Amino acid sequence: MLHEIVDISRWKSVFDLGMLRSELQGLHPNMQLGGMPINSPFHIAVVEQLREESLTGKYLENKISTDVFVWNIGEPSRREITKIGGLPYRASTQEWLYSKSGRPLTFIAQVCFADSKELIGTLPGDVLLIFGETGKYGVDWDDDEQSSFVFEWVSIGDFALVGDSDIPETVWKPLPMYGSIFRTYDYPDCDEYFNQHNYPSFLSVLEATKINGVPVWIQDTAELSGRFLCSIASIEPAISGKHGGIKIKPFPYINRPEPIEFNEWYDSHAVRWGDMGVLNIFLDENGKVSWDIQGH
Repeated sequence: MLHEIVDISRWKSVFDLGMLRSELQGLHPNMQLGGMPINSPFHIAVVEQLREESLTGKYLENKISTDVFVWNIGEPSRREITKIGGLPYRASTQEWLYSKSGRPLTFIAQVCFADSKELIGTLPGDVLLIFGETGKYGVDWDDDEQSSFVFEWVSIGDFALVGDSDIPETVWKPLPMYGSIFRTYDYPDCDEYFNQHNYPSFLSVLEATKINGVPVWIQDTAELSGRFLCSIASIEPAISGKHGGIKIKPFPYINRPEPIEFNEWYDSHAVRWGDMGVLNIFLDENGKVSWDIQGH
C-alpha cells in the first residue's frame, strides 16, 4: 500500500458512539448524531459505527466498494499519494501549465489509484493531477467551461519531481494535505435503513473524497459520459464546538491532535467548492475526463 490505512478501530475508540451520545443526552433530536460528510477521524468513526448499528442483521444486495480518504495536514512522505495542494507528483522537466489567458494554473489536487486498481480497473495512469484557473477558495469556476480544469495523468516511476522553485506564483494556494485510505461501501437506495438517524442520505452514500462507489448529486444528476471515477469533497474538518453538546473534538486531521476553531479553518485556504460542494469526476472509454461541481 502506498497510502497509510485509516486505523478505524483506533478512531472508533477515540470517538466511541456511547460516549458521544452521553454528551448529547437531553438535547433536541436534531442535535443527535447522524450522517455527515467525511473529512476527519471523527466523521469516519461516527458514520461507520452508525452504519454498523443500522445494518446489523440486514442483507444488502446493492453495495458498491469505495476507497474513502481521511485527511492529514501538511505534505506526505510519498509524493504520489492522494493529496490536495502543495507539490504535485510531476516531473521537474515538464513545463508548467498555463491558461489560454497566460496565467499559471493552480495545482489543486491529485488522486492516486495505485491502491484501488481492483475497484477501478485499467486507467491511463496511476495518478490524476487536477489543475485549475480558479480564484481564492476555488469558488470562481465556470460550470459551462470544461476547460476551467486541466487533468493530467502520471504513471508512477523513477524521475526527479517538481520543487517549490519550479512552480510559478498563483492566485490561490490550497492548504496542503494528504489522505489516508479506508475501504468501505456505498449503499445506494438504502436510506430507509438509516431513517432513525439524522441525515440518512449521508449514511447510505458517502460524501467524501473517494475512489469508485457512487457519486453524490447534491442538486441534480449530471449527464456525464463514461463511468464514475472519483470525487473530491470540500474540506471541512471536525470543528471544535460545532456539533451540539460535543464541545471539544480532537484530531481535526489524523496527524493533528489539537482541536481546530472555526476561524482557523475558514482562513486556511482549504479546498471548498462554493457552498461546501463536491467535485465529481468521470472517465469515458476514450480516456476523456469530465466533471461536475454541485454545492449544498
